[in-house]
Amino acid sequence: EIKEEIKKSNNVIDDISSQKHSLEIKIQNLEEEKDTKFDKILDKLVMMQDVDKKIDFKRTQLIKDRDFYQLNDVCNSCEQELSISFKNKKEEELQTQIDELTHNLVKIKNKIDKGIILKEELADINRRRDDLIGKSFSYDKDIDNGKKYIKKLESQLNSISDIDSKEITDELSATEKKLIDIERKREEAVKQREL
Repeated sequence: EIKEEIKKSNNVIDDISSQKHSLEIKIQNLEEEKDTKFDKILDKLVMMQDVDKKIDFKRTQLIKDRDFYQLNDVCNSCEQELSISFKNKKEEELQTQIDELTHNLVKIKNKIDKGIILKEELADINRRRDDLIGKSFSYDKDIDNGKKYIKKLESQLNSISDIDSKEITDELSATEKKLIDIERKREEAVKQREL
């Protein structure tokens, strides 16, 4: 009966080890997928920031041109007089372009803000993944301790000529509780990773 309990405990440890290995593979796959998405987000973010600067520069130039027509009656380069109808037409054209660029700038800034938020969320995922990996490593220690304890029990079983079955049953129950606790911790880590 004790040997059967030891065998059962070994099977539980093997199952936990297998599930832990599966968890590590899933973590690695998730990490690769996350890295790919993270790189794409960063590339898009840099591109959008570049476009933002270009649009802002163009908008600033248009504002200067519009202000020129609002403030001047004579062209600086050719010294020709500017008619009111021409000035009004140019101001309207420039204002339309400014408004369009302003609208586009707002849209791009919103996308940049969303990109920054995604970047922060991915950094948070990294932190949580690292926590799971740390827990996974602690499972290794728990599994090793469980195996050492089982070996100790097996050694005691072999060395005892007069077996006190109640004491051994209690020790096996304690070992089984430890293994159940290890399994519970592993399941919590899996759930954490899925969040």
